[in-house]
Amino acid sequence: MIFEADDPVNIKYVQKRNYQAFKPEPWPLEGNLHRVIEYNTPLNVPISKENFTKAIEAQTYQKKEDFTYGPLFPFPRGVFVNRLLFPPSSRYVIEVHTSTPNAPYGDTFETQLRYFITYVTKT
Repeated sequence: MIFEADDPVNIKYVQKRNYQAFKPEPWPLEGNLHRVIEYNTPLNVPISKENFTKAIEAQTYQKKEDFTYGPLFPFPRGVFVNRLLFPPSSRYVIEVHTSTPNAPYGDTFETQLRYFITYVTKT
């Protein structure tokens, strides 16, 4: 499953970003699909003597039935299609909010990402 500790894409991403102590818990099997991951991320700023800082990442998994984004869904190259062309079970969203409170000025901003995972074809 994507975003799991043993997912090959996730392993490569964590290695490339040089995260330390990155050990995500499995997603809950029912109820609120939310988890928090803490890890150390490289800190490459001249105003700090530290090489790493703590990052706190909150991930929320949503089924597409719970999340609406308007009547049209944008695809690459500016093509828009009606979202009803896709079965509801084939659309997912993972929202990620990351903060680095111990980094210099880390309490003044938060990084937010939204991954849209959509079924396109069988091949």
